[in-house]
Amino acid sequence: MPLDWNIVVAKYGAGYRVPTIRGGKFVNIVRVDDEAIHIESPIWKARLQRKNLEAAVDLIEAEVISRDPGLFVEDYILYVAHERASSVARPSTSVVNGGDPYVDELAAQGSRATRLPDRPNQHPF
Repeated sequence: MPLDWNIVVAKYGAGYRVPTIRGGKFVNIVRVDDEAIHIESPIWKARLQRKNLEAAVDLIEAEVISRDPGLFVEDYILYVAHERASSVARPSTSVVNGGDPYVDELAAQGSRATRLPDRPNQHPF
């Protein structure tokens, strides 16, 4: 059954408090528009795109993605999109790698490598 965006808007559009999987804390859906669900916590905010959520529902129904909430998050990142939250306290440019676009692109693709691959056509030394 495809995701009915009208139901999503009706239920979450005016805001909604969602409990986290662990820790008894909450995140807040602050609004829903035609393109995304907008989520915020005290230290970060995120935008879950409608097209990605629709793709995730299709993959759940095809039994590719788990229905278990903890596993769903990992599967969503792996099979659909890594929609990284941005910090409310600082710009979204990565501090760890100094804003390196190559490393940011690997992260955006959901790379789980324990060691970053060498850059194309560039020796690391």
